Amino acid sequence: NNIVAEGAYITNFIQTDTLGANYDALLVSNSDEGLKTVHVGPNAFQDSAKTFNEASNTFEWTYDISRPTVVITSSEGISGFNSNQDLMAVTYKFSESVVGFEADDVLLSGLETVSFSKLNKTAFTASYQSNEEEGLKSITVLGAVCTDLAGNDNDNSESFEWIYDTTSPTVVVSSSQDKESGFASSDTQLSLVFTTSEISNDFVLDGLM
Repeated sequence: NNIVAEGAYITNFIQTDTLGANYDALLVSNSDEGLKTVHVGPNAFQDSAKTFNEASNTFEWTYDISRPTVVITSSEGISGFNSNQDLMAVTYKFSESVVGFEADDVLLSGLETVSFSKLNKTAFTASYQSNEEEGLKSITVLGAVCTDLAGNDNDNSESFEWIYDTTSPTVVVSSSQDKESGFASSDTQLSLVFTTSEISNDFVLDGLM
């Protein structure tokens, strides 16, 4: 073949003028996404003086039908953690370059936007302020709010969530023998129960006075 195509094939090749200087064709992608190229190699045809052609430029086209995806992360922790911080910074990382992603494209629950900026073609960063209420806070990127360079709409993200908790945990000391505080006993030992209002990861003997 005079025309070399990679990742695709040429069809409907026709001459479009009487001089033989212009031709039209269709470049059809195979089933795989990715880069497609077409060029004319040297010595593929001759002019009227029997002089062979030089090689053409390489024409490139990227075939892309995949929807861009996005992952939300934070240095504070993995989605589902507890925090007493009222300001949360997150990063949005897309699977490919996108256009049209804005602060209003994010669905917020219990939060207000403080800042939003673009880091590069695939990454954005934002900070969010919690409202005064404790509880679940969530961030979700809606679907079809931005596109990749091929015009494919983005998929919606998984929600990034955390529990905003500023209430100090309480602890109640009681006896496993169902004795109320203040009773008298001749026992040299007493079994105690410490009941906390919330789950703790660092309540140890050193914390007892």
